[in-house]
Amino acid sequence: MPLQKKTPSISGFYRVGLGATVVAILVIMLMNLATPFEFILTQIDQVIHNEYYSWVQIMAFRFVGICILGIIATTPFLMVMRHVLTPISQCLDLKTRQRPIPHSLETKAKQRLINLPFIMAPVIISL
Repeated sequence: MPLQKKTPSISGFYRVGLGATVVAILVIMLMNLATPFEFILTQIDQVIHNEYYSWVQIMAFRFVGICILGIIATTPFLMVMRHVLTPISQCLDLKTRQRPIPHSLETKAKQRLINLPFIMAPVIISL
């Protein structure tokens, strides 16, 4: 059985960036939980003794809120990442199709690839 060629892809960059963003958000949430402990105890007490909603409804509402905030936080990151990685993706696509790559596109892709850590680090930190 002949080996199939795997087409080059930059989806790994997206997965790593998204994973790093999610981990960063979770670390910040854990740090916030550890710091104002009295506030957390008050919040838990309010959830347990709430007469209008069950604790399951309140936790579900908060989970949905965290998911929405996560989407809002990662959207700018993904937009910047897509903009930065577009020339690299186009070069890989042209190379996979065995078409000639314009010199300007190849130069831009090489510059973006070299500068990728310096571009993405401030974006991740800004989140």
